[in-house]
Amino acid sequence: AQQVGQLFQDNKLVLEELLNNLFYIAEADGKISDSELIFLKTIASIFKFNEDTFQRIYQSQLNNKDSDPYKVLGVKRTDDDSTIRKAWIELTKEHHPDYLVSKGMPPEFIDQANKEMSSINIAYDKIQKLRDVN
Repeated sequence: AQQVGQLFQDNKLVLEELLNNLFYIAEADGKISDSELIFLKTIASIFKFNEDTFQRIYQSQLNNKDSDPYKVLGVKRTDDDSTIRKAWIELTKEHHPDYLVSKGMPPEFIDQANKEMSSINIAYDKIQKLRDVN
C-alpha cells in the first residue's frame, strides 16, 4: 500500500478507485468484517485520505438504505443546498465511467465506478427528498 500510495500520490483518483475495489473484495463474502474495515482504514491512511474521504468511500459501498447520504457526498448536514449540489456534480464528474475510461482505468475499476455512481446519485436524491428540494 505504501508503494502504491507513493507511486500514485499525484493521482488521488487512482488511489480512490483502488480503495473502492478493495471494499468490493472485502464484501465478496456478503459482509465487511470489523477487521477488514480496520485494514481498509489503514490503507486509506497510507493513501493519505482523511476521515471524511474514507467515510464517503465506505458509505458508498453500503446498501443504499443503510448509507448516510451526507457522508456519501462528503458534505455536512448543515451545508446549504448549493454546496451539496456542487459536491454531487464534482463527484459525478470524477467518478463517471466515461471519465475513468479516458484516464485509462482498467475495466474492473469501471465496473465499480458504475456502482459508485449509482450510490452518489441515490444519496443526492435522498438529500433532496429530506430537504423537500425539487
